[in-house]
Amino acid sequence: MSERLLIVGTSGRAAAASAVRAGYAPVVIDLFADVDTQALAEVHRCDPRHYPVGLRDIAYGLPKTPWMYTGGLENHPDIVAEISSHHTLRGTLPSSLRSIRNWGWVANQPVLRGSVARINKRHDFDTTKQYLRKPIHSGGGRNIRVATLRDHDEPGYVFQERHHGAVTSELYWCEPGRVIPLGQCELLCGEEWLHADGYAYSGNICVPDAACEHLNWMIELNRLAACRGLVGLDCVGSTIVEVNPRYTASVELLELASGMTLARRAEAAPTITHCIGKAIYYAPTEFTVPNAGLCAAHRNRHWDVPEYADIPTAGSVIRRGEPVVTLYASAAERTEVVRLLKAKATGLDSLIASQR
Repeated sequence: MSERLLIVGTSGRAAAASAVRAGYAPVVIDLFADVDTQALAEVHRCDPRHYPVGLRDIAYGLPKTPWMYTGGLENHPDIVAEISSHHTLRGTLPSSLRSIRNWGWVANQPVLRGSVARINKRHDFDTTKQYLRKPIHSGGGRNIRVATLRDHDEPGYVFQERHHGAVTSELYWCEPGRVIPLGQCELLCGEEWLHADGYAYSGNICVPDAACEHLNWMIELNRLAACRGLVGLDCVGSTIVEVNPRYTASVELLELASGMTLARRAEAAPTITHCIGKAIYYAPTEFTVPNAGLCAAHRNRHWDVPEYADIPTAGSVIRRGEPVVTLYASAAERTEVVRLLKAKATGLDSLIASQR
């Protein structure tokens, strides 16, 4: 009988698929309870109005088991601590989260600050530079915008120097005294063809021979903050702009492109054999998911690249700007991956337009 693994966060589908590939029996608590998540795991939906406390309350009612958190919960170390009082955490501890997710702490560490985007108070702006107004508890690129001279300091937000260059996501495995680089993916943000606003997370593209570039920095962060398990770094050019001490969106792409599971302890970086991409399609307008469904929901083998994932249930009302579904494509070349993803997005545009 497979070991149960509890997965808690905003969305648990990708982590559940990784858990199945690693031989676990996943149990998911998230905000969506998507069709394909239900096909992979025992699923408990948390009403978004009760997030994040509702996640904890549901977790308290489940049998004790190892657990991990996904996107969103890294911003709530108290909730992570409370769930960990009942379930055994596999991941970075709450005490470490409080440092890692405090960008002021990260940017002020002498051995770290040379590679990270600085933050400033409004009155300390360098007029030769641009800044982003960014929520302290940011997630998925939401509510980030270019700062203006009319902005002022306010609780819950920081001003981070704006950098330019290729946007990437690096993945590492961390344990005491050891950091293993696992791979790098291109990061898509604010893609108009996906109806993504501003800097909203839009997907990843994984290609062969894309290596992590900040191993020494990650070794120092691990020494200072005791990271555990999977940790992601978001970068613009050579500058680190975000640390995500959890399962990240790029994990499943690195797994599917290499045939190597990363949900358990990783010993070495996977070998990427082809290009694979995922794209988050956002609703261009409010619509109701038709009774016939939005797209095919299942695949037979867990190592197959899905056509679509994170599939909403029939009858769901999705408002403009909310995520609808995740699109996938694989090919020998990056350009072909992008072409296939855009073709799927265009098909969804037509389907949704026909519902009006």
